[in-house]
Amino acid sequence: MSSVTVLYVLEQYIQKQLAKQGEYGLIAAMGPVFFSEQVLV
Repeated sequence: MSSVTVLYVLEQYIQKQLAKQGEYGLIAAMGPVFFSEQVLV
């Protein structure tokens, strides 16, 4: 997944209101070579 894909999935998740109040989520993406990014939301 690229960073752009992560933003698209996050947007869809918010629009469909799949998260419940007080829940946590983890967003992770892998980049070129050995690059990864993670965000706890």
